[in-house]
Amino acid sequence: MIIGDAKNRTLVPSLVIAGGVTVAGLALPLDTSLEYTLTAAIVWAIAAIGLDVLVGFTGQVSFGQAAFVAIGAYATSALRIHLGLPTPIAVILGVGATGAIALLLGSVVVRYRIFGIATATLFFGYLVVTALMGDVLRPVFGGANGLAVPEFELVGSHGKPYLILVCAVLIVVVYLTCSLMDSQTGRALRLVKSNEAVAAAVGIRVSRMKMLSFVYCCILAAIAGVLYSGIVGYLGPEGFGIKQSVNIFAMLVVGGAGTVGGPILGALLVTILPGYLLRDGHISAIVFAAVLLLFLILLPEGIYGLGQRVGQWLVRVFPPLGRLSRRRARAAARSVRHDPDAATGTVGGASRAVDERPEAEAGIPALEIDGLEVKFGDFIALSDVDVRIRAGSVHAIIGPNGAGKTTLLNAVSGLYVPSRGDIRVFGASTRGVAPHRIRQRGVVRTFQTPAIVPDLDVLDNVKLGLDADEKGSFWADLLGRVATRRRERALEAEAQWALDAVGIDESRRSLLAKNLDLSEQKRVEIARGLVGHARLLLLDEPTAGLSVKQMESLGATLKDVHARFGLTIMVISHHIGFILDIADEMTVLDYGRVIGNGEPAEVLARPLIAATFMGVEAEAADAPGATVGTEGA
Repeated sequence: MIIGDAKNRTLVPSLVIAGGVTVAGLALPLDTSLEYTLTAAIVWAIAAIGLDVLVGFTGQVSFGQAAFVAIGAYATSALRIHLGLPTPIAVILGVGATGAIALLLGSVVVRYRIFGIATATLFFGYLVVTALMGDVLRPVFGGANGLAVPEFELVGSHGKPYLILVCAVLIVVVYLTCSLMDSQTGRALRLVKSNEAVAAAVGIRVSRMKMLSFVYCCILAAIAGVLYSGIVGYLGPEGFGIKQSVNIFAMLVVGGAGTVGGPILGALLVTILPGYLLRDGHISAIVFAAVLLLFLILLPEGIYGLGQRVGQWLVRVFPPLGRLSRRRARAAARSVRHDPDAATGTVGGASRAVDERPEAEAGIPALEIDGLEVKFGDFIALSDVDVRIRAGSVHAIIGPNGAGKTTLLNAVSGLYVPSRGDIRVFGASTRGVAPHRIRQRGVVRTFQTPAIVPDLDVLDNVKLGLDADEKGSFWADLLGRVATRRRERALEAEAQWALDAVGIDESRRSLLAKNLDLSEQKRVEIARGLVGHARLLLLDEPTAGLSVKQMESLGATLKDVHARFGLTIMVISHHIGFILDIADEMTVLDYGRVIGNGEPAEVLARPLIAATFMGVEAEAADAPGATVGTEGA
């Protein structure tokens, strides 16, 4: 249901759409032409669902989906024709070959952030079509003359039996894809789409996630290719060019990206509607393209998005529906709290008590920064920065705009590579260590603008902090195994207590994160750090945009969290009253250099710092709203 919990927003509507198409196709008296067109539309829907995983959920654009459809179709058909392999074996080998090619291509292109996959797949698609039309592969694939494909055993190549096969594959693909998107892997993909830098800071291996998404996308394209070869009975290279890749992309956008069910609706519209309109001669292809363009302008969220809006309207018009949704969310939260397998917060085989404190060796600072320099070309953002932060303390970093505060946090979390100097976390150097590895050492950070995934609910956003520590399996997530579901419940139990710790009301936890206010979103980020077994929590402007009352409340929450969990906290803030309230020590930066260290009250009392950098009199610095310069870093 649209009004259900976040997971049902994908799984249930998508299965309803796939099931509805199946029932309609099998129950309605379709003529041969319409039955063929419907079957083809379902086949292309499978390819579009694969593209949805890459584009809609991971944020990576591909213009070569038709090329991978071609590889799957040609490889399977050639194995059946030339080697006489049974169809099931040929299908496995053909789809496997497509996945292997995608793996090789993806291993190179996913590392390029700017148009890497989009550009590579565009040229790869051209290369595939050119190769299929050339003389070199003519003995195997037929060249420009194409390849005649024998009928499949048992189901033939047309009629109800083949339609049943195609619909069955569609339903399986929808279920598996929804299982994947509602799992640990799916959350990671969404965060990669939302912000790659944040994903890396959370501990996600961004390149690996892109690779998994790309290969899965191409495997579904290959499956669609196998089914397509069965219904057409003939494969010609011209049918798999850039035009068809654009058509698949149009199916995704028209139906609704990031929904799974949307591409099915888009495929039906893009495949069936032109056939009817063009067959009767009432409209040209140009006019149809214009109609699609107008459709995209008026309905950018696609048909699926229109359905969501209708569902939200129904909730507003019929209040009982909204109350039912909220009761279901509260019941789900209570069931997790009372689940004997999840009540102890057992994750990865280790039980964690709520008040357990992170261990730190006696005498070793939580963070040591020696002679740090960070350069961007010829511009030196940080120069000779030395900072020591005691384990279990709250250490503030202050200074005017451009002082290098956020740059310092980015260097500590591994997002920026220092040009000189060293950073040690609990005695271990992080020089040359990838961000996700630094995260695994217990360094967790928040961002000035809350780094949440807007279309995930609050609980799933918090669970992202645990995903870096959990050794989940892509295949287990895909198949939705019992062990995976048990792990998800354990993750949810930890997310619940973390949200308790930061003061997020239970009634707000089933909401999409984009529907929270700014103060709540910042608390969700802190909760994500708590479940991530944080030892060193880096807070970047947690008070930015908050009212005085909200700042006071957040300060009380941080003091409570610090007292309960013994975390080391490094915090940036312009609000002096907030800093004096929570910080044990302070470092002042200006123009990338350290100009002051010590206890906050003592540092702020120094005439140079008070007069030059505070913008307020030292004796007035205890006012909650007193600020250092303006917002920003």
